[in-house]
Amino acid sequence: MDDDIDQDVPQLLKQWGLPQYIHTFQVNDITISTLSMIDRGLAKELIPSIGDRAKFLKNLDNWIKITNPECPEFSSCSSPLKNLLLKSNEGQGLLNLYSEQGKLSNNGRRKVCNIIIKDLMQSDPNKRIDSSLLLTKAQEITEVFKKENISTYFIPYINDTKLKIKRCAKGKLYDCLQNRRRELREAKVIKKKNGSNINNNSNEPEVVEEDGGADEDIQWLQNCTEPWHLVIEKWQKTSKNRLKEIETSEMTIGAYINKYPVLKTPRGHELLIEDFQFLYPLSGNKLFEIFPTIKNNIFKVALSKTQVTEVKEILEQLQLLNKNDEHYTNLPINFHTEDEAQSPDVEPPLQSPSHQQINSPSWPVPSLSQIRFFETILHLAYKIPVQKWQLRSENDKGIVKQKKVEIQTKFREQMGLLVDVPKAGFGNTNDGNTSRRFFANPEIAAEITGVDLNLIKRLKVILEVISSYHKVDLKKFALYGYETAKMYIDLYPWHPMTPTMHKILIHGATVMENALLPIGLLSEEAAEARNKHIRLYRQNYARKFSRQQCNLDVMNRLLLSSDPLISSIRPKPKKRSTPHSEEAIQMLMPAEAHTVEENSSDEETAAEETDNEID
Repeated sequence: MDDDIDQDVPQLLKQWGLPQYIHTFQVNDITISTLSMIDRGLAKELIPSIGDRAKFLKNLDNWIKITNPECPEFSSCSSPLKNLLLKSNEGQGLLNLYSEQGKLSNNGRRKVCNIIIKDLMQSDPNKRIDSSLLLTKAQEITEVFKKENISTYFIPYINDTKLKIKRCAKGKLYDCLQNRRRELREAKVIKKKNGSNINNNSNEPEVVEEDGGADEDIQWLQNCTEPWHLVIEKWQKTSKNRLKEIETSEMTIGAYINKYPVLKTPRGHELLIEDFQFLYPLSGNKLFEIFPTIKNNIFKVALSKTQVTEVKEILEQLQLLNKNDEHYTNLPINFHTEDEAQSPDVEPPLQSPSHQQINSPSWPVPSLSQIRFFETILHLAYKIPVQKWQLRSENDKGIVKQKKVEIQTKFREQMGLLVDVPKAGFGNTNDGNTSRRFFANPEIAAEITGVDLNLIKRLKVILEVISSYHKVDLKKFALYGYETAKMYIDLYPWHPMTPTMHKILIHGATVMENALLPIGLLSEEAAEARNKHIRLYRQNYARKFSRQQCNLDVMNRLLLSSDPLISSIRPKPKKRSTPHSEEAIQMLMPAEAHTVEENSSDEETAAEETDNEID
């Protein structure tokens, strides 16, 4: 009898002029009993063509009106779901709320799904709940709550090779079922996802569980690419099975990627890293460790195989940069005292470089550090008359205010600077240029503020060192910073040191020791210098009809102008250079300075040759 009823679906599709979808309906187990449950959402999954889908929905509506007329009133409809809801206070509340408002909220939909799933799993947590049962429950929801759609609650898994339709199951009922199973697994109520394979008489249930669960997870990974947390969870659980399949079947890389579409997503590489860590748990950083020993061979192989002239030139440039990096890496630098104690034959320290060896651009100091030092000295100078950090009395506040006006007047008259004056709209006048001019004239600054001259000079030297593009002698810098901090505490014990000054004076050497580059090269000067280019590119070289396209054009122009090959050809702009002070030179590494000088001279020579060729 059931077989005769099932044959009615193909006959109906033929009558409606849709015989090409008979196979799709058979694959997804669509029978006469479930045909009336199909709404617009499910129809969209089953029938991609808009015209065929409209024809199907019209014929389906006419067929439902003839065979299953709707209940005229909400209160008169009776279904298993309504009886289930009436058994609990929460369910009765949902029915009353729907009667008053005429709709369900997202929270209400989630509560309905939780009630249904808990009822299904109450008698047997390991019960297998298939797609047809979830589809039936979704239909019951739409019978009780007329304005709800079946597709909101469940859309079954579809895999039709003829029509090339492949979609994973989804919906609120499906999500609730997965969440409930996960909670029960964490509580160790159930030990596997596929309850049909449990053998209570087996002495090794865990092995059977693991294989059955892995097979189900593998099938899920072959059809689904989200949500990502489930992808990671199932990928880790199936590592052993998937990798064993590769070894036994000799699967190619292309076949492996096609089998698991999630590998084609933007985050697919993370899954390959998971596989590598599973196979070689102790070799995660092996490539980074041995890369310095194999990178030269990579350049040789690349140069021998490429036939494109432009690519060869780029590889040669990279190889040259690689040699320079090796030179810096192999410098005889030793920072740790314990290392020196272990090696008795320590080479004597090199002589400090001279002014001719080290010339850097005029004060490319990290702006924030310079400004913070400048403001610390200003606030210290304001409070020198009262020698108190916190001002509690009105008399002290008046004295400090008068001293502030006096210092501001002297800076304006003697140096032409507006100091600590609010600016319209944002901030104040304590910017990079003001602080630079302050430290450029320490004698005048000490006379105006009343702060110790030696302290200002030492702070200037420290700023000069951390702004340098050269390696720093960390021992000397640490000692110099400690002596400066001690001087500050001895002179002004009543005024605590600011966090920025404390970090630079006490912990600056530690920060520089762990930095990959000299600390001066980490300045924001280069990034800030590109602001004018960004404005120019946005105004003259970017499309204005779309913000996304505008930003894309600006980024393409920035990438073009910062290309290593183009940058190496472009002549270097000339900058004013100021010699370092003697104290700063004592804290800089001479070998590094000499190397940088040679590199800069080579670049200037190359730039001059390029200019001559252009002329």
